[in-house]
Amino acid sequence: MTSTLPNLGNVVSATVGETVFRVAPQTGAITIPSGNGGRTSSGDSIVSMTISTANHAHCQDVIIDGTVTATGSTNRAKNMRNFNISVAGNITLNSQSGTGATRTFQLKMPKDKSGTLYVGMDFPIKGDNEGGATGLATSSYTISLNAVNGNDISRSGQGRATVRRSLRMVKTSDLSFGKIVRPSTGSSLVVLNSFNGARTLSGSGVGIETPAPSRAAYTITGEAAQIVSITVPPSVSMTGPGPALTVNLTAFRPPPQNELEDQGDGTGSYTFYVGGSFTATSTTPTGTYSGVFNVSVSYN
Repeated sequence: MTSTLPNLGNVVSATVGETVFRVAPQTGAITIPSGNGGRTSSGDSIVSMTISTANHAHCQDVIIDGTVTATGSTNRAKNMRNFNISVAGNITLNSQSGTGATRTFQLKMPKDKSGTLYVGMDFPIKGDNEGGATGLATSSYTISLNAVNGNDISRSGQGRATVRRSLRMVKTSDLSFGKIVRPSTGSSLVVLNSFNGARTLSGSGVGIETPAPSRAAYTITGEAAQIVSITVPPSVSMTGPGPALTVNLTAFRPPPQNELEDQGDGTGSYTFYVGGSFTATSTTPTGTYSGVFNVSVSYN
């Protein structure tokens, strides 16, 4: 009997509550039937065993009673549950039953033949609020086969996942150009610097001191020392009493760029800023202009 082991790859915990990763038997497709965590790895994880009845003493079909049982877990993994069996080749699946930590099944095989047993399961991962160390998490199980008039065989396996804390992003200030006086003639380029938050105007436009302008600021928290991808749209449209104003957005990412700095407890933090620019003319209708843009973040 030979076997392969389940591996979820890189996964992200939910902020609250477990996330269930379901491994389908035979195809190995991994889905998420419940929870708000995610998986940053791609690909399937086929869990299979090759079974042979070669040299079996019995001359008729071989009946094999089997069980698969969860036996423990480490760190952010929970015990596997809801195992599911499928077969291929010279194996007939007579029956299977049981939910939770144990699944029982019965197989039938001709003598001197081989086939493949596939095992699917639910592989739960703890949320941030449930504790447990991040990094490598394992969940163990044992498959036992008892051939009537034959040998008993038992194999243990260990499912694996590399778990990261959930990513959170908080906006600590809005992008605000403050109050300006439009130019008396021609146009003015209004710039809010993403690097230092300074506002400048070209031409005859004038910036009023209050309310103070501000660059947008966002703080990301997650797994320490991880690199994240930050997506800022290239522009946003501000609407008001006149034609919409297009704001071209710029982002400042302080070094080490996009890296969550260790806060000493395994969590990481990173702050970045967004500024922008737009053009006001001597005929731009006066009044308040505003718009909304969305910023997103994900683990690399």
